[in-house]
Amino acid sequence: AGPVSASDDRLLTLGLAGLGLAHELNTPLTTLGLRLELLAEQVRAGSLSPEAIAAQVDGAATQVQRMGRLIDRFRRFARGEPGVPEVVGVDAVLDEAMQIVRPALAEAGAAQITVLARLPGVTLRVDPLLLSQALSCLVFNASDLIGGGRATQVELSARLRDDETVLLVVEDDGPGFADAAAASQAGWSSKGRGGMGVGLAFAGELAYRLGGRLELENRAQGGARAALHLPRHQA
Repeated sequence: AGPVSASDDRLLTLGLAGLGLAHELNTPLTTLGLRLELLAEQVRAGSLSPEAIAAQVDGAATQVQRMGRLIDRFRRFARGEPGVPEVVGVDAVLDEAMQIVRPALAEAGAAQITVLARLPGVTLRVDPLLLSQALSCLVFNASDLIGGGRATQVELSARLRDDETVLLVVEDDGPGFADAAAASQAGWSSKGRGGMGVGLAFAGELAYRLGGRLELENRAQGGARAALHLPRHQA
């Protein structure tokens, strides 16, 4: 069985996929709405050139296309399919996750995020879109974006374990998990009633379907550590 649901538990899988989709679309939709409001104000004020307006619209269209791809992946997820696997560099996954989280964190004035370690040349065979979403889930949980940002620093790193396992690690200087063992269960939320309790559960289920696992623990120096353990792709 996986860390959240058995693969044959259809109802739980569908429920997790539905909640996960709502969870994952919330941030890009909020960011897109804010940017479009700002663009409308700038257009009314006449402060943007046609080229600048076109660039802003292109950026919005890119976000809409990404959300469309997410919906397609979640449909596959709900049917128990593994997504659309391809060979992708670990560093490319890190970069994609950073593109997702940086604008949202900056918009909310939340924690600062830093990439500490990379793995150039190391690859995974995964669905890069779903993996980057799982990684962004861990970052948003660490920064406690909805709750106002209890952590001030979030560190993202990639490491190798025994040359066969890739670790994608998110660490923060926040208060840590009240119960690390329960944190990956659907319904658990660091935000109490303000959270959906699905981000970590979704990340854990994705890791399981990719042949890996999610490990959660508190750091000895304070804060939390979340690590996705994934099998390295051997050419």
